[in-house]
Amino acid sequence: MRAGERRSTALQSAEAAAAATLPSSGTIFLPLTIGAVAAAISGLPLFQDGSSYVLELLLTHSAVRHHRLSVVLLQLPTRAMMRAIGILHLDAARTLPLVRLVFAASYAAVPLVALGLSWLLVRRRRPDLVIWPALAILFVNLVNFSWVSELLIGIQLCCPLLLGTVLLLGTPAQWALTALLLPIVWLLHPLLALPFLVIAVAVAYAAAQHVATRPAAQAHRRWSAARWTVAVYVVAALLRVVVSLLSLTKYESGFIGSDEMREYLFTTSWQNAVFLVSALAIAGACWRAKVLRPARRRLAYRGSTVVAIAAAILLVAQYLVGGAAFPLKTGLTLFAASAILLIAMLDSCTPPAPDETRERVRLAAVLALVFAAVVVAKSLLWHRAVTRLVATLAAARASCVETVADELAWVHRAPDTIVDTWALPSLALVVQDERPRKLLLESGDCAPFFASGTIHVDPWTVLTADDVVPSLE
Repeated sequence: MRAGERRSTALQSAEAAAAATLPSSGTIFLPLTIGAVAAAISGLPLFQDGSSYVLELLLTHSAVRHHRLSVVLLQLPTRAMMRAIGILHLDAARTLPLVRLVFAASYAAVPLVALGLSWLLVRRRRPDLVIWPALAILFVNLVNFSWVSELLIGIQLCCPLLLGTVLLLGTPAQWALTALLLPIVWLLHPLLALPFLVIAVAVAYAAAQHVATRPAAQAHRRWSAARWTVAVYVVAALLRVVVSLLSLTKYESGFIGSDEMREYLFTTSWQNAVFLVSALAIAGACWRAKVLRPARRRLAYRGSTVVAIAAAILLVAQYLVGGAAFPLKTGLTLFAASAILLIAMLDSCTPPAPDETRERVRLAAVLALVFAAVVVAKSLLWHRAVTRLVATLAAARASCVETVADELAWVHRAPDTIVDTWALPSLALVVQDERPRKLLLESGDCAPFFASGTIHVDPWTVLTADDVVPSLE
């Protein structure tokens, strides 16, 4: 038996022994499920764009914007529910809460699906690698409030794409996973060209590092698979850029300017910046821990736990004290997640140190608990503000209220500013279950609406009097 084969066999035996003593995967997925359920029940995915999507679905049965066609998959349950309501001739007013719940649950399930796929890929081969999708999906993404952002959804799905490509390179399973996920991610957002390039680099590096431990025939097959895989992802990245430039919508072209792009990608609160730096610090500690002595390695993972909890407390505190707005998404998330994917690639090329798999799974469980705690906190803030909004509109005498009305002054004070966005008029329509529903429009819009019978409630939706009565009543 060659030395490379002996090392490979020893590594597989060590991984199998480590997997047999791992903490239960329930320690990760139970908190994650609790967070997803809290978000769905509270309607947190209706934040900003989410409520606009629901209104557009109610009016047109479709909410695909900027050619991002993959969202159809996430909206299918909602569309099916609406179709069933129509076929059964159910009262639309009474079933609107169910439509909201199905929509929110569909989007809230994305982290569960992305991490679940990642875990299925690593649990028998390299369970220690679960820390990387946990960091990207459960931790880095917490700085954002959007659950419907195609960019954030794509970043999460890139985690199983990377892991499957590196761990299954050259196998039918790898190509099946690529064929399944790559088109979905490709159709989500132009900026996902960056993670595609990261995956291409990861494949090339991983293939180069592992070739020395394989017999010549296996090494040749691996290099051949690596070349084809790199080509696929490089071509996908280039096509994504070219197609995006040729099909820019008016909304997307507004971000082409240097100032707009800088604002979109790099501007955030100092608390969010500290949080993302903390995520990268945890990633660095996990990557380098395997070269440390056992005592120092345990200290590195305990320290990462403390950093994660402290960063989460800072993150939530900024919303309670009103120190920052509630961000739909933070562009820096893209770069932080891409850096974590690169580190995952480097880490996948060397086996874990003794007991490191257990430490990493425990840290992933901590990140799941942090995810659940932060999402529940966000859900409570959202539920409080939406409940108050519904009560305020129900008590209003006028059929159309403007956002500058005295009874809505509380909307502009923290932490209820969570609903104070451009999508507030859409949100008001989709969360009122009692008839007659009141319109909530921007300052000066009520009179023009009654005069003309139409109004732009958001950049994508024109509301008419006929729309309000049959579709929402």
